[in-house]
Amino acid sequence: MNPCGKKDKMRKISHVMSPRILFTVVLGVVLIGILMLHNRAFSHMAIWRIVESDRVSDFYWAPADAPAQFTFQNSESIPGIFKHAIEPFLQNDRGSLEEVMAIARYCMDSAVLEHPQKSLKWGDPESLLKQLQRGAPANCFHRAIIFSTFLESVGIHSRLWALEGRKFDYNFSHTINEVYVRSMKKWVFFDITADMCAYHNGTLLSFLELRELLLGGKKNALTLQSIGGGVKDAHFFAHYKKLVPCVFLRTRNDFVNKYRARYGMLTGIGSCFDWLPNSARVGLEYFLGGYDVFMHYVDPYNKTLKAESVFIKSYFYCMLIVFVVLLGMWWGRILRVGGRGKVQKYGQREGSV
Repeated sequence: MNPCGKKDKMRKISHVMSPRILFTVVLGVVLIGILMLHNRAFSHMAIWRIVESDRVSDFYWAPADAPAQFTFQNSESIPGIFKHAIEPFLQNDRGSLEEVMAIARYCMDSAVLEHPQKSLKWGDPESLLKQLQRGAPANCFHRAIIFSTFLESVGIHSRLWALEGRKFDYNFSHTINEVYVRSMKKWVFFDITADMCAYHNGTLLSFLELRELLLGGKKNALTLQSIGGGVKDAHFFAHYKKLVPCVFLRTRNDFVNKYRARYGMLTGIGSCFDWLPNSARVGLEYFLGGYDVFMHYVDPYNKTLKAESVFIKSYFYCMLIVFVVLLGMWWGRILRVGGRGKVQKYGQREGSV
């Protein structure tokens, strides 16, 4: 092969791949990525670390016997504002149902219904609580974190479930708590946003117990009751049935530690990221803020996501690698063109002397 011909070919390719063309390609990859990440199913399966199980025993255990990947917030590291606020409701029988109910009612009552603060700025639980009390509009995830932090401040363990409808459905996604009630030795379902818990034949239910009754059509003797007292309307059955097919148990429930360092090494400038759209902010948290696992419950009502998740993750990281390579090529091309321009200018000045 003619070496000169090969060099000429490389020069032509280098000339064709001008900074403008490379920038256009990079921009196209970015736009494709944004469109894909805007899809709830794609973005969650690309970023979430998902572990699947069809065994109920993998989801229900006493907190002292929690699997290694589960973390709860140490009460000593929680700001005093949480414990001081609920001290009037504490009882000698710590972790009793009456105590948990009283804390839940206080948590719901602490939110201001009017919204003089038009938006909520993401932050750690203390920041979220203060904004909520000033009237910032909080969603189910924010409220579940605040409720969990109130409970953990006095040593009552709580954890969060992500409800994703049929499969990451925009219209049917929600976050709820389960609280370990020591007097019952049981995890109990609480929806602090909808003001609701569930009973069957007079016994409080865990979340998966409620899910089984709803999806199995066994609503006899099932009652959805307000935490503050009173029975919920019948339409809640139909609404909740749409929420619960695809569900994930969060393994990291140490929200003070987690969100104080939510962007890892970049947390110091975290305020710059907190105003980003929710999907972008959450994506940065999962990439930079530490390891988190979501346990997906698999049963006849909700099939495995393993193959789909592997495909989406592979595609996402391939796109990410392509973006980084193209960005490097674009930047390198700019530096080469800029350096050549400086040499030409220097040569012209030398020639004129």
